Amino acid sequence: SQCVAIRPSAHNAAHPRTFAACRLFGRSIVSFGQSNTGHHSRVLQRPGATGDVALAALRSSGVDCSGVAIIDGGRTRRAVVMVDGKGERCIVTYRKGLADQASLLPDDPLDDVGVRLGDSRWPVGAQAAVVRARAKGIPTVVDIDGGDRAMTERLVGQSDHAIFSSEGLRDYAGEGSPADQLMGLPQAPGQILAVTRGSAGSVWRIGREVVTVPAFAVKVEDTTGCGDVFHGAYA
Repeated sequence: SQCVAIRPSAHNAAHPRTFAACRLFGRSIVSFGQSNTGHHSRVLQRPGATGDVALAALRSSGVDCSGVAIIDGGRTRRAVVMVDGKGERCIVTYRKGLADQASLLPDDPLDDVGVRLGDSRWPVGAQAAVVRARAKGIPTVVDIDGGDRAMTERLVGQSDHAIFSSEGLRDYAGEGSPADQLMGLPQAPGQILAVTRGSAGSVWRIGREVVTVPAFAVKVEDTTGCGDVFHGAYA
């Protein structure tokens, strides 16, 4: 869920599929994915003053950035994304330097919102956004990819659809098969729990039933942002 600016790394010039990248701030790839599937997307985030490159890219793709609160003096979250010859990536992230308070969220009446999507990278903001949406009867989706367990538990409990990464589910539910992990979680009536597993597809718990959905067979070039696009399209 980050806007990623990718450029070939000078240290890996002989390996054209290995990149250095800059992760600017959350929810951006999700917003790109939603816009590209014909939906209107509004991003709520808190970049530092250096987030203007990502904002420009989002606006040029038709994403509503009016909910972005730029923090003067803050350092936009960044990362190095290294992609190997098989398209798999390793991400090293700088996560400090930004305020966490939910008061940075705009006072949005949500009159034209059909669904609200949040993630565990800004848990305080995500929880406040989800609570507001639920109070309006708006469906909520949360992307869980690790983080503080107590906050994750609150996010999952307040969502209509909780979709974990494989690592996020293992951190939260412990070791086991995806089906056993999902079945071991508390589930509210009507809530859907799921886990994405890359090339192995996804596993869904709907009530007391567990359904496995295979992934499409594709030639992998770069897996950066695949899960984020999945969440955006799902929402």
